[in-house]
Parts: sequence; C-alpha cells; structure tokens
Amino acid sequence: MDPYDFTSALYLGLEHPARIFPRGVNLTTGKPLALYKPQRYRRLARKMAQLVGVASGHFGTSTLHVYWDLLHTLDPGRQTLWFAPNAYPVSHWVMSMAKGKGFKVSWAQKGSAFNSKLHQQARQGYRPVIFCDGWYVPKGEAFPLRYYQFLARKYGGQLVIDDTQSLGVLGKDPTKAQPWGFGGGGIMRWLDLSTENTWYIASTAKALGVPLCFLGGSEQQVQRWYACSVTTTHSSPPALILYNALERALAINRSIGETLRSQLLHKVLYFRQSLGQDRIRFAGLPFPVQYVPGVAAGPVHSRLKQNGLRTLLLKGEGSRKVWACAFHPGSDVKTLTDEWHEVFSNNVQQVTKRVKASTNRCGKYRIINQEYENEKIFDYNLSI
Repeated sequence: MDPYDFTSALYLGLEHPARIFPRGVNLTTGKPLALYKPQRYRRLARKMAQLVGVASGHFGTSTLHVYWDLLHTLDPGRQTLWFAPNAYPVSHWVMSMAKGKGFKVSWAQKGSAFNSKLHQQARQGYRPVIFCDGWYVPKGEAFPLRYYQFLARKYGGQLVIDDTQSLGVLGKDPTKAQPWGFGGGGIMRWLDLSTENTWYIASTAKALGVPLCFLGGSEQQVQRWYACSVTTTHSSPPALILYNALERALAINRSIGETLRSQLLHKVLYFRQSLGQDRIRFAGLPFPVQYVPGVAAGPVHSRLKQNGLRTLLLKGEGSRKVWACAFHPGSDVKTLTDEWHEVFSNNVQQVTKRVKASTNRCGKYRIINQEYENEKIFDYNLSI
C-alpha cells in the first residue's frame, strides 16, 4: 500500500490481487443463495462466527442487503425501531426504508427518558429493536452497547450492532499494553458481550479487505433470517472470488494478525504523541482512524496534499470540517508528522505577526505566548 496515503480503510494493509487466485474461477454460479450455497460459503460462515463470537452466520453482498433482509424478520405491528444518532449513515438509510415499511422509528437516547419511552411503548405491546454501531470513531470509544442490550432484554427486544469499524482491529482480553486485545474478533469479543437477543453485522471490507458483509446471531435468528430473506432469492450472490479472498484474509489474521495490529498500534501512538507536542489533545482509545481536534481542517488538508500526503477531510458537527487520518501498518507516519510540524510552525509565526499587528493598532500590549498556549489557535490560523 502507498505509505503516503492516509485515506484507506484497509487498516491491516491487506490487499488481495487477482494474481494470487487460481485461474478459471467463475465469478458466480448463476444461482441465488436460497437455491445453492457453495461448500466454501458454509465453511467461511462457521469461521467468521467463531471469530466474532456468535453461534451462526451468513454472508451478504453488502450491509444494505443484509439490513434490508433483517427488516423482513421484524413486525411493524409489534416492534419499534430505535437508531443511535451518531451511527454510520448506512443505518440511517435503513431508518428511511423502515419508515416506508410502516415501522415506528425514533432516535435512541441514554438516561431515564429513553427508559421511560421504552416502558410506555412496552405497555402498548411494542418491543424495541435498537440499532447502533460498535465503535464511535470521532470520540474513540464504544457505543453504550451494554446499556442498549440491557434495555432490549428488559423489554423483550433486540439489539443490532454494526461492527464494521472494529472487526479485525479489536479483540478479546484487552490489556493496558495491548488495548485492542487479541484475535481481531471485533467489539463483542473486546467487551465480552453476551450474544443473547443480539444481531451482529459487519462489513469485512475494512481491516480484512474483502467487500462482503457478515451477519451473525443465534442459530434460531439466522434460520429466521434465511426464511424471511428476499435478497437471497431475488438478487445475485456474492462473487465466488470474494470467498477465496476472505479465506485468505482469515488465514493471514490467524498467522500474523497480532504482528500487523501491533505495528498499526505503534503507528497510531507515534502520531498522537508527535502531535501532542503541539498541544493537540486526542479523545478516547487509539484507533486506526484519528480525528484531529482543534485544527483548521481544510487548509491543513490542502497543504499536506500539495506535499504528496493524502489525508481525510470529513464533515463534523454542523458545517464544520474535520481533518482525519487513517493508518495501516505500512504508513509513513514520520513523514506525515514532520510535514505537520512544518505547517504548524509556519502557521504559528503567521498568527504571531497578526497578533502583534493587531495589538499595535489597538495600542495594547499582550504576551504573544498566551495566544500560542491556546490550543484552539489552529481553528483560525490557516485562514490567512
């Protein structure tokens, strides 16, 4: 992978070029999954279920395919759907689809007010289905999954977790030295979360580098999903070559996954510590995607791009843009941080001149260092 590209979600750096696969492999059987499941499909479903900690599983072409079929297992006359406000946009698309199918849809919350709403709807005969992501990247923390799971059980409902971000990164038995844990099994392994009344959904396109979606749950849940599925009957199955790629990715994860995660964690920690010298403060646990607070995102992104470094310019709160970087084991973090310090140093000098000019015009004298001590100085300094 390109060491100067900080925009890719291939967190473990796994790539699956066509030359490594056997020749003559067809893209498809021409048969829907409802009619025929390749033997490799069943074997991989078992391996993925074991990795993430569920009893059974299924592969879909995309998370949208899987979510659409999941809606068909639910009953709008008996269940209400709740969506975490900060969840990934795909779940918000599902929210729109659910409204079209007649579901009562609301935003999930925290605290006694949310509990009261669920209690009120339970008295009317409705059970909650709560949709949320496993990991909230901007804050570097897990969504309140235990809390949501507790409420779902309390009122006879279900929890749906989209674990696309942390699959292949987080794992079981985290420690202070290894905060991501071991194995790469995702958020349920990392939190040692019960699987009862819980659906697990994750794209394997990020850390594992294969554009498939895995759905997991209990045997009963997955059987019901198959019985209600429409995409397994009326759309093409995933390309056969993707099963080959996923089998390879799982083999790499078993053999050198811990080494790759250790290298990746080192890159992220180096980045955070280096920017910490310029009083940048990061939130939460180190993660392969780092949102950088208190910077003028657009100008920083543009200046680094001019120097051959591709970074992320993302939408933040309101109309605000956020500068972010995504890392993989081969990322050239030293070059990135060196360029950052150069931009930061030049920028502070420019702001110092502006402050001096301003104070002289006003006839006031201020200590320039006080402006530098304000860590949010970067909010406006690159607009010059």
